[in-house]
Amino acid sequence: MDNDEQRRKLTTAVIPAGGNGTRLYPLTSSTPKEMLPVFEKPMIMHSIEELYDSGITEIILISNVGKPSLTDFLLPNSPTDEIPKLPRYFSDILDKIHIQIIMQEEQLGLGNAILQCSKLINDSDFIVILPDELFFSETPSIKILIENWNLNPAIYLSAADVPNEEIRNYGVIKYRENLKVRALTPEKIAEVIEKPETQEAPSNSILNGRYILPSSLFRVLEEASAGVGGEIQLTDSINELIKKDLPAYAMTIDGVRFDAGSPLGLLKSSIYSALQEKNSSESILKFMRSYII
Repeated sequence: MDNDEQRRKLTTAVIPAGGNGTRLYPLTSSTPKEMLPVFEKPMIMHSIEELYDSGITEIILISNVGKPSLTDFLLPNSPTDEIPKLPRYFSDILDKIHIQIIMQEEQLGLGNAILQCSKLINDSDFIVILPDELFFSETPSIKILIENWNLNPAIYLSAADVPNEEIRNYGVIKYRENLKVRALTPEKIAEVIEKPETQEAPSNSILNGRYILPSSLFRVLEEASAGVGGEIQLTDSINELIKKDLPAYAMTIDGVRFDAGSPLGLLKSSIYSALQEKNSSESILKFMRSYII
């Protein structure tokens, strides 16, 4: 495969996992957020499975030195001696992918985290998936974004609708046209507004933690200033690319979304996951019915 062909093929995904998981404190004081269980799996495995099921086997994970158990899990040959043997299901998938781990020295925002892997991405478009944004769908959402990128290379963002009271927690999409968003249809984006107040939000459509981005993003991130929350925001740099006439699309995909970075979202995602399994669904339902008045 020559360089031009390589640039036209999506091969690499970035998983930002360098944050401290403050919304889940004190759970995350001893266990990395990404290793917290969503029913029978560590949270991070949901992202890895989605990427693997979408044909992506090259993964760059951004972590920090305070998360040795995350490194030990993903790289079983890492220095820690007493590591329990992984269940075969996990090890089978981890054996089929290649993971590089980069340490983020300071937690300066999502944009800064992604900037850490610029030298490994080179000149190719790449995928970003946020591990605490869990999404359950018949076809992996990343796979749907890739299929559309293959037809028309551009910036692609996965979107989901949320109620008004949740808008201020997320990046919110402003579309080029005042339209009714259609599932599985790429809709052109005018800009993304980071954590607006409800009355200022242009829509109820938020970023759903899955992105396809161009390598030109890194040059914008290098010059980026702190935005909302005093952090380098990925959304600000995406907006800069849109201003430079790079086409950007959002896609709303049918499925079930959970913000597992919050205590209630983590609980809901675990219950939902348990209900999808034949060996646990009836037991969970029986337990829940016994407490419903």
